[in-house]
Amino acid sequence: MYTPLWIPADEERHFAYCEYIARNRQLAEFKPQFEENTVYMAFHPPLYYLLCSIFCPREGKLLEEEITVNEGPGNITLNYTKADANFLWHGNARAAYLLRVFSLVFGGITILLIYHAAQLLFPCEPFLVSAATLFVAMNPEFMHVSASVSNENLNTMLATATLCALLYYLQGPQRYSRAALIAVLLGCSLLTKISSLLLLPTTAFVFTVLLIKRKQSVIGPCLMILCVAIAIAGWWYVRNWVMYDDPLFVKTMATAHPWSLRYGPLTFYDIGVILGKSYVSFFGYFGGLKVRIPWAFLSFYGFIVLAGISGLLKFVITKSKGTFSHGVILWTLFIALLGGIGVFALFNLRNVGAYSGRYLFVVIAPITILIFYGLQAILPARCKKTGWITISGMLIVLNCATLIFVLKPGYAVPRVKAGIEQLLFNHPTVSIDKSSVGQSFISPLDNLCGLRILFSNENKGKTGTIKFFLQEKGFPGKNVVDLDIAVADIEDFSRYYCIFPPIKNSRGKEYAFYFVAQNNSPVAGVALWYEDSDQYPEGTMLINQQPASGDLFFSAYYFTGDKPQTEWEGKQVIGIKQGLYVDIWELQLYQERSKEFRKQTLTHEKLQRFEKAINNRKDRGAGKDSGHYKTARCMMLSRTFKKGVNWFF
Repeated sequence: MYTPLWIPADEERHFAYCEYIARNRQLAEFKPQFEENTVYMAFHPPLYYLLCSIFCPREGKLLEEEITVNEGPGNITLNYTKADANFLWHGNARAAYLLRVFSLVFGGITILLIYHAAQLLFPCEPFLVSAATLFVAMNPEFMHVSASVSNENLNTMLATATLCALLYYLQGPQRYSRAALIAVLLGCSLLTKISSLLLLPTTAFVFTVLLIKRKQSVIGPCLMILCVAIAIAGWWYVRNWVMYDDPLFVKTMATAHPWSLRYGPLTFYDIGVILGKSYVSFFGYFGGLKVRIPWAFLSFYGFIVLAGISGLLKFVITKSKGTFSHGVILWTLFIALLGGIGVFALFNLRNVGAYSGRYLFVVIAPITILIFYGLQAILPARCKKTGWITISGMLIVLNCATLIFVLKPGYAVPRVKAGIEQLLFNHPTVSIDKSSVGQSFISPLDNLCGLRILFSNENKGKTGTIKFFLQEKGFPGKNVVDLDIAVADIEDFSRYYCIFPPIKNSRGKEYAFYFVAQNNSPVAGVALWYEDSDQYPEGTMLINQQPASGDLFFSAYYFTGDKPQTEWEGKQVIGIKQGLYVDIWELQLYQERSKEFRKQTLTHEKLQRFEKAINNRKDRGAGKDSGHYKTARCMMLSRTFKKGVNWFF
């Protein structure tokens, strides 16, 4: 309801694969190269996309022809080009909403399965089982992903169903019909996402227990599971082996997505980032890590997790006795959890930025049940019912609060418009540590509320502070706005918004904004991008508050409502990073489009401008551009940039 289409991470790419299958009646080829992979998600096993292709239109415009990159303020990254108010109920938009409903069904089944799995351990504690189920159902990130077009939903449901089937098989009776169900679910899981490989050691553990502890013959059921799972999913892995000599697409992915590889050793700082962002994004970091739930909410979830872990440790240390059945169930869940964490850890060891918490949803059932098993071990008996009711109530309240106070304003279209846009650049200014850098302009409208600039950062320092201030002409030394910007937040070629409460009577007044190093902060290499020819006649670039040739890349934004409601509208003084000038997701979208269509896009124009600017910086003698870490590596592999960016390496 509060999440526009194409906001959840990679939603448009998941849809594009479904669309491709619907129109071509075949699987897409995933090429081991950066260019010409028109279907980015083709490295995934195809079950989800085969099912969803049923809902996609087989004619009309492709999705790539209907969406454009949002260059303005806000957290909405993609816009529709259509102006028809009824377009949501036709074509690709209607299909996408149908797929969201389809995915919600998978999410609902997952919740039901977790309820039944929890009942196996806690058959006489309905309040505990309900609280554990709500821990998943009311998880904001789980709801966000479940209401999106993503194979994660089917994968989570099938993995949870496979675990439930294994647990019920352990409980007995061990019929062949139950083994056949495990086989089908396991095969479908392996045909949905590679992370489901964690189910193989879990399945092996269950049958090892039956063989050793219960002295049961497991040869027949094991052969059945193996043969059926291979029949369902094996063909896809064999296809990859034959076509690419790469059954899991590990080598192919490394070639096709070089920006995601980790080229240096894993540091303690990296580990901290991975742990922190994985935790936050497990509970609520929406839209590709753009909108986050408040720390107060995260603290409550963290309290539950830590309390559950403490209870499990107490259970282990005190060697609390339980039934054999309980012990085997706990060990099965623990083995599955280890497998999920292992896959997640390997992914992060190999790749940068792979810390999305949704990748752990494949083991959300073991995570939840083990946490609540630990909680019941430390809750006093007289407080348990009250405790479960309180936890359940808090989970519901936080989920509703997230919808109302986080998602709704987070994805509201900002009530601002651009009054000035000088979007050309070809050189970086002098470094801000040596001089103040700024721009003068005349405000064409009232309610000036924000300025956007483009940073150059060749050294990518981790410390230091840059001060932004805005002054009105005629009042030298009196700052209308002051804002501190941490150098650690500044990436090379990153756009940055300096936002402040609307200045009501700004129309016709002359202003100037400046960036200076604060208190001799170590900000060497940080500069702003500018165009060396005069592009904005009503103002000029300022170096040390003196006019200089050229104009900064900058935009001025104006509030159009009655009262600011969000940060983007000027609710408070704040700096917001918009991302790289051409971010990785935008470059991927560009490369996925046909060559003819690419040339018509704004991204194509931006890439040409980028090539010229980065060559100018090189010719100026800047040397190796170590600050431009992610984008330049991507661009180097693009044919558009082969001549302009190869020097980077």
